[in-house]
Amino acid sequence: MSDRNTRSRAANKRKLEALTTSKTGHTGLDVSSTVRKAQDQGGSLDEPARKKLKGDIRRDKSFAPDLSGILPKDLARHILDHRASRDVVSQVDNRINPRKGGAYKGYLLSSTRVSSSSFDSDLKEVNEPLSPNPYARTGTIHRTHTTPFNLAGPETNTTRTVNAPSWANITVDSFIETKAKKSAVKYGRNSTFHFRLDTHNRSTVGYAVDRGDSVDEDQRWKVVQAQYQRKFGSRKW
Repeated sequence: MSDRNTRSRAANKRKLEALTTSKTGHTGLDVSSTVRKAQDQGGSLDEPARKKLKGDIRRDKSFAPDLSGILPKDLARHILDHRASRDVVSQVDNRINPRKGGAYKGYLLSSTRVSSSSFDSDLKEVNEPLSPNPYARTGTIHRTHTTPFNLAGPETNTTRTVNAPSWANITVDSFIETKAKKSAVKYGRNSTFHFRLDTHNRSTVGYAVDRGDSVDEDQRWKVVQAQYQRKFGSRKW
């Protein structure tokens, strides 16, 4: 094994140890500061900043022989159970009174079996989120598909949505969705699952892919993910 591969595996081991001991449930590169900067600037960043963010997310990928070595146990089990089913999307909502606004307990957990097919965007529907639109000091807030339409088509229309900063939705989420789509094309049917974990003020968005026998066993599962704060402003959440 080359020195480069040895260093890569050592770095990945340290990252996995940090992820699996996470107490927040949210994992992956925290891009909250970049999302807030974009919101403060009216919902945009210059192209060099966009490229840097995407590169940072791409480089933060993790590998393990099994999914529970990369993701919190509940999230890993949710994805594996989803994979064993025939469902296109799977969603667990154990939030407590999200309609009241402000802080609430629990989380919304969503996963999508990523298809390599394309879908007619005219069939897309976006439901109203259960939790109220949060106060935004600057920038706009979008209703965000927790199970993206472009990854699985009309069956995503019935799942629940959340409110998210427009720039996070347009740039961070869409970048991860694009990567997930390419992964499904490369590794085939039933290989790639998009996932999202939403709590009252933060989201983790990513995808997990089982690369099978095409790679070393200790790097069979690959995860690319990022997290960001979803509510900004002067109010207490």
